[in-house]
Amino acid sequence: MISNRTQTPHARDMHLPAPDLDELQRRYEELGASLAASSGAARCLEVIQRWDSLRRQVDSWQSLTHLRFNQDTTDGPARRNRQRCDELSPRITRLDVSMMRALLASP
Repeated sequence: MISNRTQTPHARDMHLPAPDLDELQRRYEELGASLAASSGAARCLEVIQRWDSLRRQVDSWQSLTHLRFNQDTTDGPARRNRQRCDELSPRITRLDVSMMRALLASP
């Protein structure tokens, strides 16, 4: 039987760039400012959706980085990428926490 479904990509074929921390921080600050300036649920929801999209991009990069490292812990590039991910992770968490706090403070 022939299937019409498209094949899902393999992890080895996926390439996601590491986030630039300065750019990421700028975008989070922009989202926080937009949230603070928002008046009304619709505008607030738009900011949350933009934040969620950004967060998903970063999460995808982190997941792919961990997956590649776990597939072969002796692979030099995978190890360096995992170390970079581990270095960025606390900073990314702080950005997420700051956004969550801004959401809680939002009327």
